[in-house]
Amino acid sequence: MGKNRGVVVLMILTLCVFLITSASSSSSSSLEEEEKAGEKGVCVSRRYLDMLKGLFNQANLYFSSPPNLDFRGDLKGGDPKGGGEKVKEAAVKSMEKSKATMEGSARSAAEMTGKTIRNTKERVKKSFSEL
Repeated sequence: MGKNRGVVVLMILTLCVFLITSASSSSSSSLEEEEKAGEKGVCVSRRYLDMLKGLFNQANLYFSSPPNLDFRGDLKGGDPKGGGEKVKEAAVKSMEKSKATMEGSARSAAEMTGKTIRNTKERVKKSFSEL
């Protein structure tokens, strides 16, 4: 916590120095802009608040821990299998489901073809018997 406290104090001091130098260096040009914009105090306070907000956001990003982008999972924990084994199992299951679906589709297509052939056969018989 001592290191973090020192960094925070350094950030606050840097912020104060930055605000003082920016206020003194841009006072002549900013006064003309602020007079054009309307109320002088509102523009100045918004600009400083925006700068403070940006600095605090940067400090928050600096102190926060980075996101965990490791998609492989924890191999030390309860899952002894690696990622490759999981992928193989998923591929086998997918192939089994695809095979079952194809067999069902082929079976229904064969039934429909059989019905169509029987119907055609009966029509041909009827047409020859009428002659």
